[in-house]
Amino acid sequence: MTMQQLKVLSSSPGPCITILFPLHHEDTRQIRIAGKNALQKVEQFLEQRNVDRKQLESIMEPLRGLTDELEAEPEQKGVVILRSPDLFQRYFVPQEVEESVTVADHFHVLPLIPVLWENRPFYILALSQKHVRLLRCTNTTSEDIELPPALPRSLDEFLQIEQPDHVLDNASYSGPGAGGTVMFGTSVEKERKDKHLLHFYKEVDRRVTELLRNDSAPLVIAGVEYELPLYRIVSKFPRLVEEGVRGAADGLKGGELHKRALDIVRAYWQKDADDALAMYEQFGGSNRASVSLKEIVKAAYDGRVLHLFVQEGAHHMGNFDEMTHRVRAHREEHPGDEDLINAAGVETLRHAGNVYVVPGKKIPHGSQMAAVMRY
Repeated sequence: MTMQQLKVLSSSPGPCITILFPLHHEDTRQIRIAGKNALQKVEQFLEQRNVDRKQLESIMEPLRGLTDELEAEPEQKGVVILRSPDLFQRYFVPQEVEESVTVADHFHVLPLIPVLWENRPFYILALSQKHVRLLRCTNTTSEDIELPPALPRSLDEFLQIEQPDHVLDNASYSGPGAGGTVMFGTSVEKERKDKHLLHFYKEVDRRVTELLRNDSAPLVIAGVEYELPLYRIVSKFPRLVEEGVRGAADGLKGGELHKRALDIVRAYWQKDADDALAMYEQFGGSNRASVSLKEIVKAAYDGRVLHLFVQEGAHHMGNFDEMTHRVRAHREEHPGDEDLINAAGVETLRHAGNVYVVPGKKIPHGSQMAAVMRY
């Protein structure tokens, strides 16, 4: 699951079923018992919502078959099951999740967001004059991507296919006592080599940008220190991370390349959240920032929320009437209620906003949530 997929799921019509529970690898039987117990709760919740029996059976049928075959996957610690009238998906996740079952007008996305933020994909472009590689990574995985044939794998391969503009190649120096033509010294040879590298990396960047044009994940470059700035000079990749992994990429073994790149991309993502919070402080006191539950819920449904900050574990029951544009918040759950904070998160995602689940101390004014508005 990715954040982009979660945004697509936010448009699914209800009733929306969200099941989460941890996986105990040593006991498949316990996993299946937990799954069946969750399904009993789902059926009860659907009955409480007065779902037509025919629709109820249609929704439940694939879920019942799933529990009979549910097993823990290697290196996965939790499972997420999503079901609505037009959707049925199962995801294994590498973090433990708290067991929960919800049936509402929206999927229960808030517990999923920290998991997805932690496992957001990113790319590593391992630069080498002899062997260029592209890796797609998450927090726990790293795999080589097959490169398109047009992308040169090495500097030699590139020079055999295309000859850059060698303005300096035929240069010479003549002077008093030179005795004719004098060939380049070391500094000039280095300048020529750097020029070749610039052309090579420009072509690599062009092909990588084409390959990842529909992908929103950031790119971390890795290579020897003097080549990293050369790549940045020619790169037009829109999500190139400023910091890079320093060191010969082919020489970083045993997961070291992935580990270093992960540290860099985490800092990059944290900056996004910090910048969003700074934007809240910038607009504090104006109609572009709010900590009011009702204001934020209305703005989320209107597509006005750009950044939403939600306190870990926060929830508030109530409902939103789209016809009257009225929010009713309740201290105790009433029939037909849903979690308004989760609904605000879903609607923010549905309208291409960002949702951050953060420790309570980071929410301004100690509120359950805060928002930066687009206008």
